Amino acid sequence: MPASLSAGTDSTNVGPLNPWLMMYYMTTMKNNAGVAATPANQQITRLEALRMYTMGSAFHSFDRGQARLDRALASSPTSRC
Repeated sequence: MPASLSAGTDSTNVGPLNPWLMMYYMTTMKNNAGVAATPANQQITRLEALRMYTMGSAFHSFDRGQARLDRALASSPTSRC
């Protein structure tokens, strides 16, 4: 069974609590100032980041009903942009 991953942050005292900024970082490996992180080539896809913030977090918080809704949203045509 593959590992279930979720996403979140505990760095709100040094940066904004904004999941979109975190997903930008995870998909580009650049922080909100545009500085690239090291090591390079560790980014994930936008869909993987969305799944980590939705289905993965719902799984780890034992909220299975929300995970079903998030799967439906992730499979919508707008998630493929």
